[in-house]
Amino acid sequence: MPLPPVTATVQTHFEDKGRTYKDSDRQATEGLYWAKAAAACNAGDELTITLTGSSQTGVPRFNNGVSWFDPDGNRINGGRDAAGWTVQARPQPSTKEFLCPKLPQHALVAKFGQGEPFLVGKSGWSGVAPANDLYVAVNDKFGQFFTNEGTYTVQVQQKVSFPLPYGTTFAVDRNYAAESGHYLVFQSDGNIVVYKPGRNVPQNAVWALLMVSDKWKTAKRAGFDYQLYAEDGSGQRIWSSPAQDGNNTRLVLDNGVLRIVRPATGPGAAEQTLWSSAQR
Repeated sequence: MPLPPVTATVQTHFEDKGRTYKDSDRQATEGLYWAKAAAACNAGDELTITLTGSSQTGVPRFNNGVSWFDPDGNRINGGRDAAGWTVQARPQPSTKEFLCPKLPQHALVAKFGQGEPFLVGKSGWSGVAPANDLYVAVNDKFGQFFTNEGTYTVQVQQKVSFPLPYGTTFAVDRNYAAESGHYLVFQSDGNIVVYKPGRNVPQNAVWALLMVSDKWKTAKRAGFDYQLYAEDGSGQRIWSSPAQDGNNTRLVLDNGVLRIVRPATGPGAAEQTLWSSAQR
């Protein structure tokens, strides 16, 4: 996989009795309110955050010493199983005394580095990461975490994009990952690059548009239809792989090698490679 799935435990209890809020406490600091869920994400990685459970039986929830709350910040009450729990009160807006003043009280939240926090909640989150560590926390009031009990468990996973279907247009600076951990990026500088697993730095590049075209800096759009292509601002193709017939082709990335393939058409038939970036 591009990034092995990472499971993180989100603590709700911290010994912070008497602590008052400070802006510095809102910074992502592992062990102080925030749990590190993924380290050193690449800018452009497509990630999902999924709530997988809690230390309490039944529905995922935690207790603040007075009431039970679910990951959306709803105040809930019920029995031993998930079906018995009902919402008593909807999430309340936070104040400046909370870890994340712009998000609901007692909700499950996350942030990249020291960026703007966002809601994870019961439904989870999916989106594109910046180049930062990912942290997860419960949005409680400073000085009140010591009353909490319970934990949440979340799983962070990178999306696998390949194989790409006919008609794909690459989003700029989005990482399209393959099972091997290699990934393709159409960069904002116009270059299309295939990187080996790790950081997207020049020494990790295994194939690039600049290897086959001296006009790569003029590329404003790129994708895959009947060929892998790059276009300038006027829509003129400045480079493309050899044209292939049919819209049933797809683009695959196998151990750093891009291939345009036609899937097997019947029992005993083999996938047909029509073009490969290994060709020179």
